[in-house]
Amino acid sequence: MSEDIKRVLKPCPFCGGKPKLITRQCMEDCVDSYVECTRCDARTAGCEDAYGDPTYAANEWNTRAAPSASDEKDAKRLDWLMHNLGGKALFAIGVVTSGNCDRECIDAAISANAGKDKEEES
Repeated sequence: MSEDIKRVLKPCPFCGGKPKLITRQCMEDCVDSYVECTRCDARTAGCEDAYGDPTYAANEWNTRAAPSASDEKDAKRLDWLMHNLGGKALFAIGVVTSGNCDRECIDAAISANAGKDKEEES
């Protein structure tokens, strides 16, 4: 049964790493099961089951919250920052430390550079 579950585990939602189903005896008549990422160590909470069925842990791992519109926009902002800005460019839009950059600041930089991106493609 656990081999079938291992085949359907989704990649880690945080880093895309490979998940690992872990089942261990925790008491005489109880088994603890959880899923853990082999790259970043993210994991589900352990779920003790008197019958040793790891399905619950696998279902918890595979359950993902639907991204909100703001999550998707934030992901696009981050992607843009990572691919377009560094050092002096970050400083130019007001990013002095990692904690002082807000969404409006990033959106302004994206807008300011929108024309430049199109010029480079030509």
